[in-house]
Amino acid sequence: MSYPVTQTFGHREERTHKRACTKARDLQDGGKPEEAVVLLRQNLDLSTRVLGADHLITINDQENLSDCLSELGEYKEAVSLDRKTLQARAKVDPKDPSTLATQDSLANNLAQLGNYDEAIELNRKTLASREAVLGKSHNDTVETRQNLAACLHGKGQDQEASRLNREVLLIRSTMLEPDDYDLIACRHNLAVNLHALDELDNALTLIRENTKALQPSTRSNDAQVKAVYELEAKVQRDIQKAADKKRAERQKAEEHKKAADERRTAAEKAKLIEKLKDEARIKELAEREATEKAKKVEAERKAKAKKKRENEEEESRKQAVSERHAKEEEAARQRQKEIEAQQQSDIPKSSHGPPAGHANVTNDIGNDTLSPPAPKVHKPRTKSNDNINRKSSPDSGLVVPTSRKARSKSVDPSSREQAEGSILTLFGSHDGDSNDTAAISAMNSWFGEFNSKTQALLAQGRKPMGRRVKIAILDTGIDLAHPDFGKIDSAHPEYGIPRDRVKQCKSFVNSKDGDRDTSGHGTHSAALLLKLAPKADVYVARVVGEESSYAYPKAVAEAIMHAADVWKVDIITMSFGWPRYHTCVEEAIYHASQKPVILCAAASNDGANKKVAFPASQPPVFCVHSASGWSKPSDFTPLPLKVGANFAVIGEAVSSTWPTHRREGSEKRKWGTSTASPILAAIVALILEFINQKPKKTSHDKRLKTPRAMMHVLLGMSEPDRGYDVVKPWLILDSQKDRVLAESRILSLLIDEFGPENESESTPT
Repeated sequence: MSYPVTQTFGHREERTHKRACTKARDLQDGGKPEEAVVLLRQNLDLSTRVLGADHLITINDQENLSDCLSELGEYKEAVSLDRKTLQARAKVDPKDPSTLATQDSLANNLAQLGNYDEAIELNRKTLASREAVLGKSHNDTVETRQNLAACLHGKGQDQEASRLNREVLLIRSTMLEPDDYDLIACRHNLAVNLHALDELDNALTLIRENTKALQPSTRSNDAQVKAVYELEAKVQRDIQKAADKKRAERQKAEEHKKAADERRTAAEKAKLIEKLKDEARIKELAEREATEKAKKVEAERKAKAKKKRENEEEESRKQAVSERHAKEEEAARQRQKEIEAQQQSDIPKSSHGPPAGHANVTNDIGNDTLSPPAPKVHKPRTKSNDNINRKSSPDSGLVVPTSRKARSKSVDPSSREQAEGSILTLFGSHDGDSNDTAAISAMNSWFGEFNSKTQALLAQGRKPMGRRVKIAILDTGIDLAHPDFGKIDSAHPEYGIPRDRVKQCKSFVNSKDGDRDTSGHGTHSAALLLKLAPKADVYVARVVGEESSYAYPKAVAEAIMHAADVWKVDIITMSFGWPRYHTCVEEAIYHASQKPVILCAAASNDGANKKVAFPASQPPVFCVHSASGWSKPSDFTPLPLKVGANFAVIGEAVSSTWPTHRREGSEKRKWGTSTASPILAAIVALILEFINQKPKKTSHDKRLKTPRAMMHVLLGMSEPDRGYDVVKPWLILDSQKDRVLAESRILSLLIDEFGPENESESTPT
């Protein structure tokens, strides 16, 4: 197949075309490729319009324009022209030298655009065709191999590129002089590949050969000469860096080896010491066992000897007692015989004397007057005679009557418990100094953090209709007549608590009114709880009578059971305690915790003078200590428990509602663990509310109602301080952080305690 020649230039057109070609070549050689491009575009337009796109002259015009554009750096347009030219030439003869030349030009332009994959593919095709037709040593074949090596280097495949450049260098070194630029370029390209492969010594050898070849040259400003010297300097720097690196690695390896030897020596020494210690411990243990065995044998021997001696003494005592009793009985019989004989011998023979058996007789020994034995009268045994209380004398073994006062009735244990434990302490009766500006400032700071971070986060997820957390407060009751327990003013929500938030009030003491409070203690705690947990429902159980310090444990136990079983609350808070535990309350706590219900109780206000009161000391009740607004444990809070968590939360200078009938103002500032307990209960309620706001709950979320799970979440938002766990709810519940972060933190704490969640797991009980 040949190029179409049906169309030809006219005489005038041909002359114009040739003149433009000649002028464009002169301009390109003269360093004016921009002007040459204008003429070559005109020629291409003329040949395309007159001769057609597939005509040989048109194809040559495309090649000329592509070469000039490549010189100007217009590689995209040059690539487009080369593709058209290659397509036209390939139709005629794919292996024609001109086709292969066009293929070379296209590959070089693609490489300039960074399209190395296509350039490599074209160069491989050209190299295969030229090796088959021209041979491996032909100059065109060598140039193609060199172009392919350059593309491979650009792609980062320096291993294959170095192999091709070695072949090029081997061929050209037999054909060219050492100082020929083509040979210098071959060595330079191979040195670049070796440098990339970190074969720095071989690269430096080639660079020094180029430097030697360039020494007599006067073309020191040539770009190729500069490239050679720059590459030499770069390789020299890299060689120095590599040497430094090897030296550092060698030094590091020696240090590691030295450290390993030291560790090994230390380990061997420690092992030897441990072995000696083990041997010493074994020897000491054997000696101790032998000593203990000897002591045991000696103790057994002494015990046997003692028992034998005691048995012998007991036998001797029994024998002596028997002998004494026998002698006494014999003496009594003998004396009776003597008395009877004497009486018989002294009977008067006169009929006027006293009757027989009623006469006075004289004892020969002591002149004592003896009366004859009275006749025996058998009286019936009555209940009063039989049930006379007697007690044994430890010394004589005799039984003697006890006094009437000692014969008291037995006391029922539960009644005794009620009598002894009825006096309790309300741990919020400490008023503190209402003018303590430091404590008030600290309190304001704490509630500022709480409202701006924790409350703000909960407010973001609150909906009009949602499940409310239920809280029971066991205290002195509540004064619902107070104006604070009214309807909230939307403009001033801080000045009221909705009345319907208090769901039920029930009294478990003699007073029948649960919605009354003669003390103020319960009103203060309940109002505080309602303000801090604004979406919770509150149930009030009055367990303290009118005396404000007198309560039966049985009443408290009944209140706990009622809150758990009837009200079905989630949380119970108790701001009181006894110095000792009571069985009925302990059983009620256990029953409630199995529902499950979370219980909080005040620790006490006696500082280190007394221990934590009951029920705060009874697991699983959360023991609540007091802290200042700066989250430091209060001076009046007791020492922490040795087992379990010791939660401390603000309990100083906290202001809340106070009954107006006490004529002490509508609000009062209080100090005490009684104040801290409802605050911790409110924090627990907010945690449960936060989890309830989630659209989908996991099996771990359902565990949060259990004391064990809630304790670990509270510990996660606490900071330790001298054995206390000071609760800061904003460490997790913080509106300034992502809500998902809080959910993830709670889930992480639960996974640490219970392991990975199980979607099929049922709600824990």
